Amino acid sequence: MLTFSTEMTVEERKAYVTERGGEIVAELNALNALVAVLPMQALSLDGMPDAETLVTVEPDYFVSAQIEVPPNDPLYSDQWALPAIGAANAWAALPVNLPTVVVAIIDSGVCLEHPDLQGRVLPGWDFVDGDAIPQDEMGHGCGAAGIIAANINNGVGIAGVAPNAMVMPLRVLNAQGTGTYSNVAAAIVYAADHSAQIINLSLGGTYASTLLENAVNYAVGLGVTVVAAAGNTGSEQILYPAAYEPVISVGAVDQNLLISNFSARGSGIDILAPGQNILTTRMDQSFTPMTGTSFAAPFVSAAAALDLAIGIAQAITLDGGLLNLSNSIPPTATATATPVSGRGDFGMGLYNPANAVWMLRDSLTNGEPNRIAVYGGIAGALPVVGDWNGDGSDTMGMYVPHLAYWFLRNSNTTGTGDIFLVYGGISGAVPVVGDWNGDGVDTIGLYNLTTGMWYLRNSNTNGEADVAFLYGGIPGAVPVAGDWNGDGIDTVGLYVPATALWLLRNSNTGGEADVSLVYGGISGGVPVVGDWDSNGTDTIGIYVPNLAYWFLRNSNTTGTGQIFLVYGGINGAPPVVGRWG
Repeated sequence: MLTFSTEMTVEERKAYVTERGGEIVAELNALNALVAVLPMQALSLDGMPDAETLVTVEPDYFVSAQIEVPPNDPLYSDQWALPAIGAANAWAALPVNLPTVVVAIIDSGVCLEHPDLQGRVLPGWDFVDGDAIPQDEMGHGCGAAGIIAANINNGVGIAGVAPNAMVMPLRVLNAQGTGTYSNVAAAIVYAADHSAQIINLSLGGTYASTLLENAVNYAVGLGVTVVAAAGNTGSEQILYPAAYEPVISVGAVDQNLLISNFSARGSGIDILAPGQNILTTRMDQSFTPMTGTSFAAPFVSAAAALDLAIGIAQAITLDGGLLNLSNSIPPTATATATPVSGRGDFGMGLYNPANAVWMLRDSLTNGEPNRIAVYGGIAGALPVVGDWNGDGSDTMGMYVPHLAYWFLRNSNTTGTGDIFLVYGGISGAVPVVGDWNGDGVDTIGLYNLTTGMWYLRNSNTNGEADVAFLYGGIPGAVPVAGDWNGDGIDTVGLYVPATALWLLRNSNTGGEADVSLVYGGISGGVPVVGDWDSNGTDTIGIYVPNLAYWFLRNSNTTGTGQIFLVYGGINGAPPVVGRWG
């Protein structure tokens, strides 16, 4: 690959090569370059006479598809990656008439006849065969296209991430998954010259190349966003073109949102995305799971397509963290949810009734438990959490419905109860906890699922209810409590799973809801409440046990999740939240 000085004309470049016994293979005029077969003695800058007219002479290196074969995990029958990046919440927040964004897929082509890509593929070019039919003969580009642009809500197959994306297929990889740097460079230039707004490069090579870098810079100079797979190196080595500074370099995570063992890693990674066992489109018009950083990059390209359509270019945060569409629209990327501050960080946890183990995490981030304790284990007992002594820390407790026993502990450590009392025993009643009178101490209460009656007590002692009133009684409704208006007093509320309706009341009295909103509706989702951003007001959230997903919202309004994280997933373990420190 020969790059010439800008003073030389096209004809002068050609003549230079042919006069020295070279055979021209391809022209990249926008980059002042030629691809040629040269005599052996001319395979370096020093070997070419009049070298001052040349900028570089370099081999036409090979790139290869970054696919991990065979997959290391069992075949998945679902798209785990979409909820992991919060795609559904992003779709729900998109405006109507979303502008189309053109995504060039420089790869092995696409499966042009796949039923789930109909209407989503633009004309392209085949740089391998030199024609206008970039039909995939390997299946790699077909998979990348499905992740980005498979039709949504069409009753067929899978859902692509970007409903507004149109795919421009540019074939540079042959049936074996290999191609040349020169074809990749030519395809980048072609994409930029044919109005592509995003270029997805799910491929990589181990060598740096001036020509390839110039092609990237050419596209970026025309305002194109370039996204590339970082490589399946399993190390800090980033492949090219992902290693070039203007390119968004994408690493892969597995279903646990941990960096995949095959993925490139380290400071050269701009962003992480799902890349292991990704269900996508297949050449035979069916669907198959695929693995590799090649299949992480399309998630970022698709997110960029949503981003550009909203009108704010490059809102994706390139900090090496995990792509997450739940946090905002346009999409953002963040390694984890940002820890909250204030009266101790708010955290979450699980109680496992099978072994009475509490697994508490001190911040709203992905990770392992910060505190593990054994407490409970009584048959039929339900976990409760509260600041029982007013010291600013929430600690654990148990309520045993059939005995009406409460066992409350003032520290999150293994041990026996510090407070024992008898209160309740009402058939069909479940425990609730809150600071009902604003004195800084959480106390006990009950909600009767059948009658809708609340029985709240202002001290953690035996006795009668201090406050009793009727609010609820909706079949299937789950009781919640929180300081909805920031006045320092916890009040009651209901979550109705069937309709995702929240009905919150600002006083502990009967009446109509003061706040009504819709949020949730995820199958199996459980309501959680907390002061997620430490502004003094408790807000809503959903925990999905079978997926271990938490979707938290910083206001009590209809909308999408603002904090997404993964923690838990232990069968039969209900969620708990609090300030454990």
